[in-house]
Amino acid sequence: MIYVSGPGHGGPAVVANTYLEGSYSEIYPHISQDEAGLQKLFKQFSFPGGIPSHASPECPGSIHEGGELGYSLSHAFGAVFDNPELIEACVVGDGEAQTGPLATAWHSNKFLNPAQDGVVLPILHLNGYKIATPTVSARIEHEELEQLLRGYGWTLTLSRVTTLGGCTKRWRRRSTE
Repeated sequence: MIYVSGPGHGGPAVVANTYLEGSYSEIYPHISQDEAGLQKLFKQFSFPGGIPSHASPECPGSIHEGGELGYSLSHAFGAVFDNPELIEACVVGDGEAQTGPLATAWHSNKFLNPAQDGVVLPILHLNGYKIATPTVSARIEHEELEQLLRGYGWTLTLSRVTTLGGCTKRWRRRSTE
């Protein structure tokens, strides 16, 4: 399984995971797996000469340059084509979902061949905002959003997450259906 972080400034999620599993320190040995290394990692975040606030090629395993919104889902599909063992979890920000490229990418499921391609699990993060204004997808009724995405060929599970544990339980139940 791989993960693409689409929301703007979502780089910390990718960097934190690669640091915790050790590949970040393998590539950048000066960012050691101890308190001193963690302090260096924090200090370089979104700082001149440091690392950007979005997912970037410098991050180990990154297949998505997150500096421009709208391409996360396209990159997720590109990763699973001709890769039947791969599951791609792709978080899509609701602001990003309003861009032309991402609005089109929802249709990429129509090109998947279950015999030769992997699986894309899009996760639409509805926080209600893009850079400075509300998003359409978070403002419409859930029923309308569900109809829209069903029309694109997706099956939805809507979750209001207030705790990480609650989210995990719901997804475990849903994944066994």
